[in-house]
Amino acid sequence: MPFIPVLVVAWVLVTGLLLVLGAPFTVSAILAFVPALMTGGLTRLRWRPQPLVARPFLAKGEPPLNATYASDNLALDATSGRLWLRDVTGRRLIVDLADVAAWEHTWTDTSNAWGHRSRIRNELAFRLRRLDIPTVRVLFRRYSDAFNGNKNFEEAATWQARITTLING
Repeated sequence: MPFIPVLVVAWVLVTGLLLVLGAPFTVSAILAFVPALMTGGLTRLRWRPQPLVARPFLAKGEPPLNATYASDNLALDATSGRLWLRDVTGRRLIVDLADVAAWEHTWTDTSNAWGHRSRIRNELAFRLRRLDIPTVRVLFRRYSDAFNGNKNFEEAATWQARITTLING
């Protein structure tokens, strides 16, 4: 949950509690700000995306993939030419780069009331040379679209460039 809503909710709750206990409104409002600020700060620290840990990436019936590059739903082993994907349904699979026929980065442009433009709902769609799994969609949701949608866009664009460079040379 973002910092500002947590701050406001905590401030309202603590102010209300102090008013019920008989403190004047001004004193309650001022005293409630400190615990509200602490609660909002702790929540912000807890909800920040954690760095990715080096680990083997697994898929059913495939040997583990040791990633050269990794993201939340995508990992690449450049030495063996294999790609680990987790699609929108949570299914995990490992494919050879030779099985990738095409890939496309899609997103939605949006702007708020102040004119700030964001690129949200980022995903990479892979078309594979497999009859059983012809298309795989990988989401980029590491950051909140409401506040950091452009970071998801940058991460997806980096992955698209990385795969393009590796496959097309």
